Amino acid sequence: MKVGQNSVGYLITAANTKTDIKKQRHQVMFILEKNSVYIYSRAPQNLGGKIETESKIVTDGNNSYGIYSSQDFINRGDIDLKSGTGNVGIYSSQGIGQNYGTIDVGPSDVTAGKYGIGMATGSTAASMGTIENHGTINVTKNSSVGMYASGSGSKAINRGTINLEGNDTVGMYIDDHATGENYGTIQTTPAASGTGIKGVVTKNGGIIKNYGTIHIAGGVGVYNEAASEYQVQGTNTSATASSVGTGVNRTVAEKSITKVPAHPSPVSIPIPAVQNETSRVDTDIALPQAPKMPISDFTGVTTLNMPVEQAGHNFDNSSNNNNNSSSNNTNNTISIREMSTIGMYVDTSGINHTNPIQGLNNLPGLTDINLIMGTEVTNTLNAKAVQIGDDILQPYNDALGSAGAKVNVDSASLTWKAHLVESGNTAAPIKTVYMEKIPYTDFANKNDTDTGHFLDGLEQRYGIEDINSREKNSSLIS
Repeated sequence: MKVGQNSVGYLITAANTKTDIKKQRHQVMFILEKNSVYIYSRAPQNLGGKIETESKIVTDGNNSYGIYSSQDFINRGDIDLKSGTGNVGIYSSQGIGQNYGTIDVGPSDVTAGKYGIGMATGSTAASMGTIENHGTINVTKNSSVGMYASGSGSKAINRGTINLEGNDTVGMYIDDHATGENYGTIQTTPAASGTGIKGVVTKNGGIIKNYGTIHIAGGVGVYNEAASEYQVQGTNTSATASSVGTGVNRTVAEKSITKVPAHPSPVSIPIPAVQNETSRVDTDIALPQAPKMPISDFTGVTTLNMPVEQAGHNFDNSSNNNNNSSSNNTNNTISIREMSTIGMYVDTSGINHTNPIQGLNNLPGLTDINLIMGTEVTNTLNAKAVQIGDDILQPYNDALGSAGAKVNVDSASLTWKAHLVESGNTAAPIKTVYMEKIPYTDFANKNDTDTGHFLDGLEQRYGIEDINSREKNSSLIS
């Protein structure tokens, strides 16, 4: 069955009525021609409608969408985007979009600025949703992206597998204060021979939390700018675990919501071609300007900035005219001065164990390792001072022993502080870590008696309520 050019297969426009769509698996394929959408909904998420589909979707043209929805939806079918450029498998403009099928991301037209994306969300405040991958996303075509999220209300979560193969492909791109979480696997395929592959890119305050596995052979596991955050909680066995660069500052231009026609204008994510000759990412040479990547839909426009640094390329321009093989091999490495400090998040619940990054001894420029201690343990205890268990700390001791860097601890919460007790043994530098609650009254202005009395009351209540009580489980007492 075909969805013709500039057409929509199933359209939901109800503004006040809950509308559901459930499409079971069919023997026939749904073929999308140019500028078409299989299922498109602009019904508000709060109406409670839901879309479920097991259909197999195949593109046969450019700039098409499998599912474009503001409602919650679940896709259990396979989506093949390989025919045509600039196709997007799933776009969530407000709700929670989940994928349990296989998405094969298509090629990108760099000249025209049309890029293939598996799952995407975010553009303006009115179109920020959550995307979750429980299936498989294959990114085999050059310059394409597995999952993309932009904006502080947007979130991309990978619980499945993202396979990377083509040149300059990216597993997860987290931009403009969006949040990315990886509980699954982001990896290069055994046959991957592409250059410039990056497991995760965070820009402009984006946050990535890795509870899973990132393995990019010959590429960069996580590329993040200084304003972004990389919480190293899982395993990153990439050739270059992480690389830090400088992002391009810009302001997102918000636009008022317009009436949507029967067919939406496609979101396009142009990623300019990476120049072959880039400057060495070093402390004594100016960083190259990162190209901008505009993403637009019918509700507004924002910009996505892609890095130009590529692991495995010659970063030193002076080597361009040097054909000596040993010299080229030397320049095919990232400067050891790129990273002097790295941070790792530690989940203290004792249930969701986080794992430290491995191979820290391969970063000879590393001088400081900061452990960010989570406060999950306080959800199940009423104590104001807690010692973190050895079973939580042991994996970090094992990883830190080979680094030879100074270990620091800090709390992830404003109301708790962390104390490190050093062992004196460089092979296992942590003896233990204590978490100590900061009194609420410390946050009151001495001239503000009303606030002081309120916080004093909260402080007196702390530890009295049962851990399963409404007060303890609220955000007020923690």
